[in-house]
Amino acid sequence: MKYEERAVVSLRDHLKVNLGAALAAVELDRGFTAGTLREPAAYVMANAPMDTRSPLVEMWCEVSDPVNYATGSNVWLYDLSCAISIVGDADIERTVARVYQYSEAIYSAIRADPTLGGTVASALVKKKSFDVFRGPKDITRHIALVSVEIRILED
Repeated sequence: MKYEERAVVSLRDHLKVNLGAALAAVELDRGFTAGTLREPAAYVMANAPMDTRSPLVEMWCEVSDPVNYATGSNVWLYDLSCAISIVGDADIERTVARVYQYSEAIYSAIRADPTLGGTVASALVKKKSFDVFRGPKDITRHIALVSVEIRILED
């Protein structure tokens, strides 16, 4: 598998294995009952705006950059977007808080192992942004978009 795919697969696989523990740590920190922050319904390697599963983790590569390729550098840099979305209910403030809590868990899971289990040279959360999307069937999805920079050394 080449580098764009490796970057996305590495992030997906890392979150599948480690996000549950990071969610449990957020629950403990907030004094929540265990299981308040449910495991994601799915991890999708695409931007899937019409997917209504909740919570849903989506990730995709935005930018691929061969760093100093002309000088023979063997580093590839990828900007990935990792979105966590939650379908809202009547308690909008709780839903928004949940999005913040899930984004915190994603950040913590990446920060705890910035090589994603040794599959990449480094993974760094660059920023988080938040949005709302009104989608099919009159649902409202609250979204945290976590920007992750991944470096891979060329084989």
